[in-house]
Amino acid sequence: MEKCSGKYYIGMDAGGTGTSVLISDGENDLFQMKTEGLNCNSFPRERIARSLQDVAEGLKENGYALADCGAIAIGAAGNNNPAADALLRNLLEGCGFRCPVTVCSDADAALYGALGEEDGLLLISGTGSICLGQTQGGRERYRAGGFGHLIDDEGSAYAIGRDIAAAVVKAEDGRGPETTLRGALFRHLGISGSPELVGYIYDMSHTKKDIARLARLISLPENEGDRASAQIIEKAVAGLLEMVTAVYGRMEARCGSPELPLVLHGSVLLGNPRIAGELTEAISHRLPGIRIAQALGVPERVIAVTFIALGTSLPELVTSLASLIKGYGNVGLGNVIGANILNLLLVIGIPAAVQGIPLERKTILVDMPLSTAVMAVLLVPILIRKKSSRVQGMILLGIYALYCIRSFL
Repeated sequence: MEKCSGKYYIGMDAGGTGTSVLISDGENDLFQMKTEGLNCNSFPRERIARSLQDVAEGLKENGYALADCGAIAIGAAGNNNPAADALLRNLLEGCGFRCPVTVCSDADAALYGALGEEDGLLLISGTGSICLGQTQGGRERYRAGGFGHLIDDEGSAYAIGRDIAAAVVKAEDGRGPETTLRGALFRHLGISGSPELVGYIYDMSHTKKDIARLARLISLPENEGDRASAQIIEKAVAGLLEMVTAVYGRMEARCGSPELPLVLHGSVLLGNPRIAGELTEAISHRLPGIRIAQALGVPERVIAVTFIALGTSLPELVTSLASLIKGYGNVGLGNVIGANILNLLLVIGIPAAVQGIPLERKTILVDMPLSTAVMAVLLVPILIRKKSSRVQGMILLGIYALYCIRSFL
C-alpha cells in the first residue's frame, strides 16, 4: 500500500457494543472502519486493546503512518467510569499513537451533534439508554440514566430483550400471561425450551449486545395484540418518560418555563414506531413545554404523521385483521371509520375549541389534500362495487409507502 502523506485526524463513536471510526484530514473524510465497542464497563481490557489495535492496523493497511495522526477524539460509552479515560489513553499509546487524545462520553458527543450549542434535550435508547439536557449554550449540562445495564438503562434494547426473555419464562411457570413472544424468541435463538433459553442468557460468551438484539422481536407483526408485549412496551415507555421528566424538571427549575426541543436517537426510538409514538404522545400530555425536535434531520411534522400515527393506529390494524380472519369484515371497517370520526370531531374539535390549532404550510398543502384524495380512493370503488378489492388495498399501501418515503427525503 502506498504511504499517504499529511496529517490526519481520527474520530471514534464508541457505543455500548460497536465503534464507528472516521479518518479525516480536517476538511474531507478519508475513510471509515468498524470495530468492537470500547466500553470498559462491558469489555475486558484485552478486548478493548484488540479493538484499538484493529484501528491501528487498518490505518497502516490504508497507507497511513501512526506518527502522522494529529489528534484523536473518542465519544465512548462507559466513560462515566473514572478509569475509562486513562485506560483508553494508555491503550492508544501502547498501539503507537503519540498525538493528543480527547475522551468524552458517547452521549455527550451525540448531544453536541444533535443540538450544537442550542438549549434542549437528547434522549438515546439503543443498547443502553440515557437522557441529557443542556442550557446556556452547552455550559450547563443535565443528565438522567445511563448508568449501565446492571443497575439502569430502562427502556433500552438490552432492557427490552431481557424483559422478553423474562416474559417467556414467567408465562411457562404461571406468573405471567401466555405470550406469542415464546415462539418468536425460540425461533430466533434456534432453541426448543426454557432450559436452553436460560443456558443462552447466562452463557458468559454472550454479551449484552446479544441480549439487546432480542429487542427487535417486540416489533414483529405476530406479537401485535400480545398482552406481554404490550406490558414490555408500556414499561419501556415509562422508563424513557421518567428520564425525560427528570432532566426537564431540573432545566425548568433553572430556566423558568421554557419551550425546549427534544431529539430522539438510538435504535429503539428510531426503529420501533410504536414505542416512539407512545412516548411522544405521553410527552405531549405530561410535558407540554417539550417539543419533539428534528431528530437527525426528521422534522416534527414527519414524526407526527409517521411514528405517532403508526404507533397509535396499531390497535385498529390488529382489530381489523382479526375481524377479517374471523369473517367479520364489517367490524374491522367500522372500527376504522369510528376511530376516524372520533379523531376528527373530538380529538381535533376539543383542542381547536379551547385554543385553536396552528398548522404548518406542508400540512395544509400536502397532508390534508392527500388525506382527501386517499378517502376518495377508498370510498368511490366501495360505493360503486359495494366492496373493497385486493387491488384497491395494494394501491392504498403503495400510496402510504410513497408518502412515508417522500416525507423523510
